[in-house]
Amino acid sequence: MSFNSSRGSSVVDFVLVAPLLIVVFVAATQAEMFLADKSTISSAAIAGARDASMADASSAQGIALAQKILSGKKDLSNSAKISISREQTSGVDFVRMTVECEFKIPWLDQVVHISSTSRALDEKAL
Repeated sequence: MSFNSSRGSSVVDFVLVAPLLIVVFVAATQAEMFLADKSTISSAAIAGARDASMADASSAQGIALAQKILSGKKDLSNSAKISISREQTSGVDFVRMTVECEFKIPWLDQVVHISSTSRALDEKAL
């Protein structure tokens, strides 16, 4: 009777490698979700600052646009904090918008704070 040890070896290899592959897959998925949320937050800050900086627009319009962009992702729109201010740097007027949100990582039971700030030239001052 001959013993074929390669079949048992394959099962042991799978048992050792499968958990590692699962962890890598879950981590890659979470990283992709984080980057997608960061991109959405950056887009909201950029578009909101641009909209609020137009000559015939108000700060409220910029905030409304940022909220509209964030509303596509329920997790972001519920935890979003949007602030807008007008500032002057070297004699040039800017509109500055900051969007802050929380990103939850369920399998680590962690919350990561994401923020993005954007400035746009204030057309009202021109």
